[in-house]
Amino acid sequence: MERPYSPGMQLLILLALTISMGFCAQIVFSFALVSVNPNGIEDDVLNSPWVLIGGGFCFQLFAHFVSFFLFLRITKQSYKDIISSVQLPTKFWLLLPVILVICFYTVEFFGWISSSLFESAGAMRYIEDELVWQKKYAEIFTHNEPIRLMASLFTLAILPAVGEELIYRGILFSRLKEATQNHHFAAIVSGIIFAAMHSQPIQLLPIAIMGAFFAYVYHYTKNIWYSVLLHFLINGLQITAFYFWPDLMA
Repeated sequence: MERPYSPGMQLLILLALTISMGFCAQIVFSFALVSVNPNGIEDDVLNSPWVLIGGGFCFQLFAHFVSFFLFLRITKQSYKDIISSVQLPTKFWLLLPVILVICFYTVEFFGWISSSLFESAGAMRYIEDELVWQKKYAEIFTHNEPIRLMASLFTLAILPAVGEELIYRGILFSRLKEATQNHHFAAIVSGIIFAAMHSQPIQLLPIAIMGAFFAYVYHYTKNIWYSVLLHFLINGLQITAFYFWPDLMA
C-alpha cells in the first residue's frame, strides 16, 4: 500500500507527536500528583523513588506508546511495516553474552571519556546535574523491596526497551534510511537524536553510540525484537545488579 506521506514528512510527524505527548505526560502526571496531594507537594515527595518511577511510567506510556500508535493511524500504516518475524540463527543466541559484555564495557568507556571532556572543559554545572540524577537513581535502585524491583524493571527496562525501539529504530531510523538511502548515516543520526531525548549531556556520547548500535542490530537482523531484547537486557541487568549488589552504584 502506498504511503500518504513521504519519509521526511513522517519524521516531522513523529517529532511533533513525541514532543507533544511528552508534554502531555508531564501534565497528566502533575494532575495525578496534585489530586493525591491536594494540600501541596513537598520536595521529599517529588524526589521519592515511587514518584520517579511513576513519572517514568507516564512518560514512557505517552511519549512512546501513544505516539507510536498515533503515528500509525495518522500515516495509515500497519505495525507489520515495522515489526517483522525474521528469525536469527542459533549463533546469535550463543554470542549474546559476549555482545552484552562488549556493550557494557563500551558504555562505561565512552561514559568515562565524556565525563573527562566535560571536566577538562570546566563544565561543572553539567557534572553537578549528573551527580544529582545519579543520587536520585541510587535511591530507586539501592533498596531491599522486591515490589519496587519489579516496578523498576517494568518501568525502566521493559517499557523503554519496547517503546524506544519502536520509535527510534522502528520509525526514526527506518525513515531516515529510506530518505537518505544510507543506513550508516541513519544509524548515527538516529543514535544522536535518541541520546539527545534523554536530556543527559554528559551521557550523550555513550547513549548515542548505543542507539547507533541498536539501529545496526535492527538493520542487519530485520527484526526489531532483537534490538528490543538487547535494550531490555542492558537496562534490566543493571537494575538487577544494583538491587543485589548496591555497592556497584558507587
